[in-house]
Amino acid sequence: LDNDIFSEILSIYKKIESDFDGNFYIAFYPAPSLYLKMHEEEKTKLEKLRNEVIKKFEFNGFKVIDFHNSLNLKDQPVDKILPFGDLVNVENHYTSFAHELFAEEIIKVIND
Repeated sequence: LDNDIFSEILSIYKKIESDFDGNFYIAFYPAPSLYLKMHEEEKTKLEKLRNEVIKKFEFNGFKVIDFHNSLNLKDQPVDKILPFGDLVNVENHYTSFAHELFAEEIIKVIND
């Protein structure tokens, strides 16, 4: 994680947040590859990076919606959240079912 670039991103987000009267949320979509069959070492690296980024946002006062934890995506069948499941062992994208879960979680957080 490049701290200089990340600090620049944080300052941009803080400016956006200060320019309006409302709540600013960081919606953190986990890397789809977390749910593919891959070496545990790679998953550990991705988890570490994910945790580092989320902690920096939270430390700087941002509200974070962490879909990995809040939706228990790891408990979903991989072919329900990724279009090709484990058939394509490369970076993937999410299915419409997964995006429905994301949308429902955003609505839930905003309404709390």
